[in-house]
Amino acid sequence: MNSLLIDGHLAQSSKHNHCAKKGAQPAVRPGSPRFGTDINMSSAQNFIILFTEKEGTSALIQTLRNFDEVSILGPHLEPFDRPECGGMPAATLEQCLDHVFDDTSLDLKSLNKLYLETARSALAPFDKRKAVGFKMRYFPKEFPLSPARLREFRQLAQGKYASQPFHKAMLRVLKKNDVMVFFAFRRNLLNWALSKYHGRGNGWPGHLQFSMANGAKRKKDLKKIRVNCQRLGILVSRCEAIHSRKLKLMSLFRNYGIKSHPLLYEEFISNKIQYFENMFEQIGVDVTADSLLETLDMDIELQKVHSEDISQFVKNHQEVLDQFGERLAPMPPGWT
Repeated sequence: MNSLLIDGHLAQSSKHNHCAKKGAQPAVRPGSPRFGTDINMSSAQNFIILFTEKEGTSALIQTLRNFDEVSILGPHLEPFDRPECGGMPAATLEQCLDHVFDDTSLDLKSLNKLYLETARSALAPFDKRKAVGFKMRYFPKEFPLSPARLREFRQLAQGKYASQPFHKAMLRVLKKNDVMVFFAFRRNLLNWALSKYHGRGNGWPGHLQFSMANGAKRKKDLKKIRVNCQRLGILVSRCEAIHSRKLKLMSLFRNYGIKSHPLLYEEFISNKIQYFENMFEQIGVDVTADSLLETLDMDIELQKVHSEDISQFVKNHQEVLDQFGERLAPMPPGWT
């Protein structure tokens, strides 16, 4: 098996990756038309997962790709984040998402014509007869970073959404197309901050997943790090602020009439069956118990790297625990 690390998860390639269950046929809901005709949407909802780093959403997307009952936009993990879609203006983003989420048949040529105005490569085909979804960060995509655009970034980072073109476009397109918005939450602020702190695997800023992907690092080479508690405290405060902004944005969406629901990282780690049952119930996707168990038993590329026990990778773990204790953010409303 070959390995790489993405969003703090060890990637392992296997014959199961990205494959449908053996002998399974693509799920077609009763009455669903074939491609090339207008689509009469069923009760299943399309969805977006809003996230920030180190919340397990890359592993979540890889797992969802194994389910026949949903269609995950690709081929990239984050097709509408700036590394993939480039400096896409808010108006173009709105048009693209209309193509993805409206109730007409897939016109991939027109969608990719818009997408490739700024993106580096085309979107892959997807099945609009199923619940379509992807993940993204809630930030503008547009370049260049003019003073006005930098102000927009700062205001979004501060949770000031009302007057922003990107935010207005997202409100319109999500409400118009009745899209479910999932918010990724990680309540254990200490472990979340430590995931960010670990960076390149040595306590310095960076993305360890890239070093693992290009072979510069291997899991067995990762050593325990000594944590600077002052630096860690800054990250804990930032994680707390991100959590608060997400709560605010979720409340704003709900008040605007956009269906929104939290997804909890800790449950994804501890009880995947309940996690996916809850998620599929929210978007009206029927998955049998046998199918759920079979699919969750499949290999995915992304596996958790670090134990929740920080003593496994932090030298001065007792000092960290004595200073920060158990830092749990408030439970998101609507969590059951």
